[in-house]
Amino acid sequence: ERIDAKDLWEAFARFGDMCKPRDHGARAVEILPDSKAAIVNFASYEHACAALKGLQGALIGKITRPGLIISWHKRHEELPQKQTVTSNDKNSKDRPPFFGLWVGNVHASLVDEDEFRRAFEKFGELCQPQVHGVPSINILPESSSAFVNFSRYDDANAARKCLQ
Repeated sequence: ERIDAKDLWEAFARFGDMCKPRDHGARAVEILPDSKAAIVNFASYEHACAALKGLQGALIGKITRPGLIISWHKRHEELPQKQTVTSNDKNSKDRPPFFGLWVGNVHASLVDEDEFRRAFEKFGELCQPQVHGVPSINILPESSSAFVNFSRYDDANAARKCLQ
């Protein structure tokens, strides 16, 4: 069954203040129809924890069994992962590894990509597309997020620690 943003907002709002675009740069509820999921953004970690505990398995809107399945959209302890791009071309050598960092609440209409890039370059070298086979910055407007790809693990991890 389908559920709409209003149903989600009504269920989650009773647990505390939710994000407002003007104040937090994120909508309270973002429906992701392609993945049959939604992102609910709270203004505080404590309110998000209360909602996670209070609504796990809940039946809201037009949902019937099994009810809501709730998990964290971003795990704070998640470390950058080593990744590589391989080529199917037998004459091409594999590219060097890179370390991707996921960044949430990046709204393409509000973010200048050059400014965004400069904010991360101060932590170290970003990937070069011609060398690593991936863009250094990949803003994903449909999910209000981005990937920032670093050449070195230590640089990616420093950015993660500083900006969390």
